[in-house]
Amino acid sequence: MRILVLGAGGTGGYFGGRLAEAGVDVTFLVRSRRAAQLRADGLVLTSRLGNMRQPVKFVERGDTGTGWDLVLLACKAYDLADAIETISSAVTASTRILPLLNGVRHLGVLGSRFGLQSVLGGLCHIGVRMASDGTIEHLNEIQHFAYGQRTHEQRAFCDALEPILAAGRFSPIRSQDILQDMWEKWMMLSTYAAMTCLFRGSIGDIVASGGRPYVEQALDEAVKVAAAHGHAPRPQFLAETYATLTEDGSKNTSSMLRDVRAGNRIEVEQVLADFVNSGARLDLPCPLLSLAVVQLRAYERQRSASS
Repeated sequence: MRILVLGAGGTGGYFGGRLAEAGVDVTFLVRSRRAAQLRADGLVLTSRLGNMRQPVKFVERGDTGTGWDLVLLACKAYDLADAIETISSAVTASTRILPLLNGVRHLGVLGSRFGLQSVLGGLCHIGVRMASDGTIEHLNEIQHFAYGQRTHEQRAFCDALEPILAAGRFSPIRSQDILQDMWEKWMMLSTYAAMTCLFRGSIGDIVASGGRPYVEQALDEAVKVAAAHGHAPRPQFLAETYATLTEDGSKNTSSMLRDVRAGNRIEVEQVLADFVNSGARLDLPCPLLSLAVVQLRAYERQRSASS
């Protein structure tokens, strides 16, 4: 199976790198600057779970060719339109796309462009960043990767894909209900991002400052929206999410807050605003989550004005 990975940054570089390390036929689709780094140094990854440095195959935009069985899409959600144009020449009727984006909007966008049968479901939880020299830094030991079919017709492809992905050193999970998993992640991420960004602090800081009731309110808003769309969180997931978001002394912060602190662009529209809007369409108000949307939109306006 031939796999094309869009980009060789944090997420795509990590999972694609682990597959390449295992001997899977992986090629990275990269920009010229990243191509120069890969040409000079190979793909470099540091992790508590094992470092790697090795040559990898790569192509640049406009030179992808065809014959790809799978395209792994791990871009930021706000880069989806550009990503679609970048991979369009590589996708044929037999190619399947595995997106690892946050939210669910991208499923419809990709399906409209490439067809429903071409788009699998997927998600990941991983803390990675790329240093200025191109080194991919794995920040902890979390490397959760889940995927699955969205239609019965995709089952045979996922059967063939399962042993390929299993070769990587990240224990991928083949989900039997990937859309439920994606909604659960979206619900949790929306609450997590809203609270840590609204209060500009870690979970432990928020709880210690009397913020637990607000976290509970935001989580309740998110649970009601997911349930109304037919994806009520499963009891164990909800219990784990509550524990994570109310843990005394936790130093955890959302990736969105880390991006705000770094002055980076954020996925407020594709993650948080989309979630709030999905509730509004069913007459479910989300006052606390909506407040975070307004604050983060203000941040984006200020960031854009100063850039």
